[in-house]
Amino acid sequence: MIAILAGLGGCTREVDVGASPVWEDYDPLDSVDPRIATGGDGAQVTGLNPGAAWPLGQVLVGPDTRSSVLGQLSFMHYGGYHAADDLVDGFSHTHGSGMGIVDYGAVHVMPRAAWSDGYTTGIGRAAPLADADEEASAGLYGVVLGDDGTRVEITASAHGAHHRYTFTGGTEPVVLFDLGHALPGVEIGDDSEVELLPDGRVVGYQRVSGGYSGRFGGIRTWFAGQLEPAPIATGAWDEPGLPVPGASAAAGATAGVWAAFPAGTTAVELRLAISVVDGAGAARNLQEELGSGSFDDHLAGARSAWGDWLAGAKIWGGPDEATTRRIFHTAHYRTGLMPRQYGDVDGRYRGLDGEVHDAAFRYVSDLSLWDTYRTTHPWYALVHPDAQLDAVRSLVRMAEDGGSLPRWPMAHGYTGGMLGSPASIVLAETALKGLRDGWDAEVALDFVVAQSDGPTFPIGRDHVEDWVSLGWVPAEHGGSVSEVVEYAWADAAGAAFATALGRSAEAERLEARSRQWRAVFDPAVGFAHGRNRDGTFAPFEGPESWTEDYVEGNAWHYLWQSPYDVPGLIDVHHGGDAAAFAERYAAYWDAVALEPDDQLPDDRYWHGNEPVMHYAWLGALAGYPELTVDAVDWVVHHRYSDTTEGLDGNDDAGTLSAWYLWAALGLYPVAGTDRYALAVPQVEHAEVVTEGGLLRIDAPGVAGGAAAPSVVLLGGDALPDATLTHSQLLGATLRFEP
Repeated sequence: MIAILAGLGGCTREVDVGASPVWEDYDPLDSVDPRIATGGDGAQVTGLNPGAAWPLGQVLVGPDTRSSVLGQLSFMHYGGYHAADDLVDGFSHTHGSGMGIVDYGAVHVMPRAAWSDGYTTGIGRAAPLADADEEASAGLYGVVLGDDGTRVEITASAHGAHHRYTFTGGTEPVVLFDLGHALPGVEIGDDSEVELLPDGRVVGYQRVSGGYSGRFGGIRTWFAGQLEPAPIATGAWDEPGLPVPGASAAAGATAGVWAAFPAGTTAVELRLAISVVDGAGAARNLQEELGSGSFDDHLAGARSAWGDWLAGAKIWGGPDEATTRRIFHTAHYRTGLMPRQYGDVDGRYRGLDGEVHDAAFRYVSDLSLWDTYRTTHPWYALVHPDAQLDAVRSLVRMAEDGGSLPRWPMAHGYTGGMLGSPASIVLAETALKGLRDGWDAEVALDFVVAQSDGPTFPIGRDHVEDWVSLGWVPAEHGGSVSEVVEYAWADAAGAAFATALGRSAEAERLEARSRQWRAVFDPAVGFAHGRNRDGTFAPFEGPESWTEDYVEGNAWHYLWQSPYDVPGLIDVHHGGDAAAFAERYAAYWDAVALEPDDQLPDDRYWHGNEPVMHYAWLGALAGYPELTVDAVDWVVHHRYSDTTEGLDGNDDAGTLSAWYLWAALGLYPVAGTDRYALAVPQVEHAEVVTEGGLLRIDAPGVAGGAAAPSVVLLGGDALPDATLTHSQLLGATLRFEP
């Protein structure tokens, strides 16, 4: 069918809007490589671990590694692993995913071909690790230890893991449980304990206190496991270097036990589950998820779960299709590693008040909200609405249990990590996109409004009294500019939320506050920077200076911080002159392209830093989509790859990964709204499963930044500009024409 259509530039043309062919099917699982982006140096360290996991499962079971030269530098081991390391200490059941802080590392296990008294410490039992001896895929991590030839294979369930160890034979192999093991800077509670029972059961409790979890006393982890076959002997130690053969239990911050098996044993399996509720919960999780079935059965289950997760999006065509698929599907996989399910199989969970509660939904925690509100949660809202609903149900429950909305809830505690009111943005956007099942939006909005209006306990906005009374956060407080722009963004989302619920007075109040970002823009210098309590601006030290006015950034990184109000940006920055904005914006990206790609944070556009992630899409929102096409294409080709350095810094619970997913589809969400900006897809064709049906995206002739589209068709009708809404995407066909 041929239609005559008006394009983005106002021209008319004939376009074939007939049906696209059906593309050859393939399995996204085959393109997932968890080893991608597990390295990096300096500001480009990713913090990722290639271990085994279940989609949104409680565990990420993988190797804790070290360098024989550098040891375990904390900033290179946020997730316990670094691709350049050549030694492995063993395998812990909990790890962060792309965090920029060291935490987790609970329930550490290591198989060895025979016992040695030196194995009571990580460095003492560390085995050589070589890239060629590792394998990783969705639901599986495997490695052959380089000294004794032991083969380790691990797969995961929602709350635990199944380990399979294959020994070379001829010796009396052992399996160690080291509660004293900790990632660098993490402390182990002296109330930790472990016991090996004669029938091969292992039970215990460990408390780990890392950079965030230490703020609420540490993560409490009970565990229950089963060794097969049962050991013929045991040993234990309360202090490293003092093993006691024959002992079967140990307690304290440096405790450990080992199980020994008959000489010539070639195979030992371990099934182990955890709980933050209690020991009975760990045992029940073990029985329900891993109590029957073989290792291969459980691996098949994990792969099936990941297959379901990844089935939500497929891509075809474009430059170097195979590489693009590896990056894309690995990125999609990474969006399923955090948040995590912290409710046990019976629905019990430990809330942010420290008490045990029940939930009829999948209760999740480990919500890195300051990061994920920008890209990951919008991805859930489109592709994984059930996951998004569980997240918002959990946020509301956290506020009800603990007293206030969290910023960065970890396991069963408030951390107060980062800044702003990101939960408000996630809740508002979910409601605006029509996902209302199973949570009380009115109650949620009450918490959103309370956080804007004044102090809330135990977590609220820093310096909120000044925000309300002055209209900005004074420069006398550190991070003042960052707080202002984050509060304004959250209040814009809250205003839209209140409008949608018919609460006009609150909507008007929040809408007025959403414009307060203007108070810290200094027209004399053309940047936002610190404004004193008396209304004067503090001295400006230049746009590339990393001053106390900003959190994780400088004036460049906080220049265009209102993607929900681009007309306001143009008005404040350029007196309403959109052409002047476009000129500065284009010059900015020209300068970005000249910055060296090194291990230091980039002064203008540091893609691994959250505040700038929407910058590439501002051109489309301002009416200059060709500038966005060029900017997005530059980021895709200069900040992503399928190597171990494939991300530009911490993935932050899938935030950078989700950015790539959006870019590959030619879409980007304006967080806290129901709107999207358009660029051009990196692929010729894509299919995305949405709540409203299959979204089909076609971009023949323009994929991969080959050209800016002259027209974008939605269901055969030309879009008037380079934006659309969430409801327009559901079940739609979107076609980018050259």
